[in-house]
Amino acid sequence: MDVERLMRDLTIDQLQNIQESLSKQTEEKREELRKMVGRRYRDVLDASKTVKRLTEVAGELAVKMETIRTVTKTATWTPPPKLPVKTETIIRYGLLQKLVPLLNDKTDGLSDVFALVLAENLHRGVSIEAADFASAGVVLASPLKSIGQLLIQHRLSLLDRLQHTLGDDTDWQSVSGLLVAIALLKQYSLEELLEVYLRARKAHIAKTLENCSTLLSVIEEMKKTVECVDDVFGRGAAICSALAVVTEPGWCPDQIMTVVQFQVSDYSKQLRAEIARVNGSYSKSKAQLSEEFVEKQATAWIEALCGSLETRLRSMASFFEKTADIVDFVVAVDDIFGTPWPCVASNSAVYNQLFGSSLLDRFKALTKIEVSALERQLREKAVHASMTNQPSLFQRRGTRFDALIASGVSQELHDAIEGVFEVLSGIIASTSKYVSIGKEADKDSLQTTLAEAALDLTKRLTEEAEREAPEGDVRNFWLTRFRLFLALVQHEPAVLCQCMGRNTEAIIGCNKLLHTAAEKSLCNFMDAFIAETVAQSKISLMPEYVASPVKFLDLAQEVEKHKLAETDATTIEIPTQLSRFYFAFLYSICAKTNTYAVAHLFTRNVTTHVSKVLGQILAKSLIEAATKAATDVPMILAQVLFDAKTLFFMFMDPGLLEAVKIVEEKLDPINRAVLVEPLTKNAKLYVQRTTMLFGQLQVEPITASGQPADLPDSYTSLIDITPFITNIPRLPLIPGMSVIEQQTSPEDAKRKKKAAARQAPKNEGTLPHASSDAVIGSLLGAKQNISSLYDKFSTNWFKN
Repeated sequence: MDVERLMRDLTIDQLQNIQESLSKQTEEKREELRKMVGRRYRDVLDASKTVKRLTEVAGELAVKMETIRTVTKTATWTPPPKLPVKTETIIRYGLLQKLVPLLNDKTDGLSDVFALVLAENLHRGVSIEAADFASAGVVLASPLKSIGQLLIQHRLSLLDRLQHTLGDDTDWQSVSGLLVAIALLKQYSLEELLEVYLRARKAHIAKTLENCSTLLSVIEEMKKTVECVDDVFGRGAAICSALAVVTEPGWCPDQIMTVVQFQVSDYSKQLRAEIARVNGSYSKSKAQLSEEFVEKQATAWIEALCGSLETRLRSMASFFEKTADIVDFVVAVDDIFGTPWPCVASNSAVYNQLFGSSLLDRFKALTKIEVSALERQLREKAVHASMTNQPSLFQRRGTRFDALIASGVSQELHDAIEGVFEVLSGIIASTSKYVSIGKEADKDSLQTTLAEAALDLTKRLTEEAEREAPEGDVRNFWLTRFRLFLALVQHEPAVLCQCMGRNTEAIIGCNKLLHTAAEKSLCNFMDAFIAETVAQSKISLMPEYVASPVKFLDLAQEVEKHKLAETDATTIEIPTQLSRFYFAFLYSICAKTNTYAVAHLFTRNVTTHVSKVLGQILAKSLIEAATKAATDVPMILAQVLFDAKTLFFMFMDPGLLEAVKIVEEKLDPINRAVLVEPLTKNAKLYVQRTTMLFGQLQVEPITASGQPADLPDSYTSLIDITPFITNIPRLPLIPGMSVIEQQTSPEDAKRKKKAAARQAPKNEGTLPHASSDAVIGSLLGAKQNISSLYDKFSTNWFKN
């Protein structure tokens, strides 16, 4: 540190701070030095005490050594008395006394067995010379007997421990050592050792299974067993190598040599001789077993194990509660069986011996259970879905056409069906997965089971609908069933077909069941619906109205003034419209079927049924009306005859022909001959013109591409071609009409005026003079010419 530079560059305050910092550091260093000197001083004092004590001990040792040397020089040696016992026997007894404590040290199986066999050999050798000890005054009978009992008990407990440990172990090194120990202990051959190991493993696996072990762990234990057998007895031949090492003269565990660690050389020599005797004690063949024999024994062991565990394995298979769980288990099992099992001819054979058909049977049972659960779920969701409140097919303010509503299924029901069939698709996927990885010979029967379960599901849904029909709200019940079957047919046919697999007959049968059930449900709905409409309609009053001319005035409609061909002045009145009660009845049915959004879903079978029911109802009404119709009023008879013919052309019921026959019998023959042809023609025209209204109720509706060209003027001049019914919504405005009128050329306007002038006198000549028709027309609010119809509307209406 340059003091002069610091004095020159720094201020006084800075120099003072530096001085204080240096003073503080000096004090700290001084304190550290003081503490270090104190600790070292204490160490020096302790070391000096130790040195002093060593000096004293060395002095004492030197004095004693000098004493020994003095005594040795003055003493005389006398040889010990000669005993009648061999020196080897004495050494054996000494070694036996050293080995007995080692028996309680549990190290490894081979070391314990080697020590036991060595102790037994020593005990046997000493016991033979026990009489010589007795003659010398040394009594060893009692100690040798105690040692003998100890060795017997130790042999039994050691053998039991080895077998227990052998059953738990699958490491080939450990197993080889344990088997060599058992071979020395029991003098077993390699064949017997293989049997011992397989028996121990079988007991261990059975015990493991009793302790709620999983099936996968059992299979893994079996695979580890055969792998260990292959390493120890098969291609690995580890047992042969281990026996060769152990039977090599001079080999012994390290702990045995500790017995003579501080003994004289005679003891070491005797111990090595005894060890060599143990090495050579194994007299069986050490040649490797043939692969065929090992494979045969392993296969027999697997068969015996599977046979003893069959009941337990089946009970464990019953614990699976879902098909997906079985598939996951089979996938895990497939991973275990994916690699070849040594000492086994075929993995599939092991799989079949282990499980048999237990997994397959359980999978079939779960398939039926899950499909039945789906049926219950489907019923519950179908009931809770808002199916009866089906939105209108053509919504007034709808942004676009809803294809789902057009299909006749509500969104709630569609979602319910979709959710249920997602679960069914999962069952199909599980079945396909099991079939692809399963090892059973008849695993393809799962597809048949699934097909039968799906077909039974369809049968129960369709057959139980008849038994579950309530007595109250029949209409909504059948509507709900119809939409359920319709949803199954329209939205999930592929899933049901996948359930059937390649069974074409089952697919056709399922499809036929659903279609038939849907049609039958819709027919039942229409029956209930038509019955309600009949009860609400006035067709039952028709006989009363046609029996009274005064009441019939309320039903009178506009008629056609038809000229007879023979004369120009004679005209007859031909009805052109269906009676109001019948029209309202049919119109109500069509309107309500469209409200429920089912009319466009009619099949030919449903239409035939509905047409038949309507024909029977209308025929019954018309027969009664024809019977009670007033005979003296031709207009009433003509109207009833027109109704009967029109409805016959619509529904083709024989009862309507009977009504026609009754009316024709009441007509005058001349009137009948005049009326038949024009009335029949008007009836056909009416059916054609109302096809858009009532065609959905007819099997073969009469249609026409356009208005016939040969219609008489008396028909074309009619204003109303349908009965006048109140509270009918008006048509929307037509804003383009004014534009069309403005674009009409002056020549076209003049031509139209001339045509109207020519037509006016002709029409005036055909108008009735104070007839009842005029009164009926005024009651119905119907005018007799086009100009009066135009007056109904404001001239500004077409311009809006």
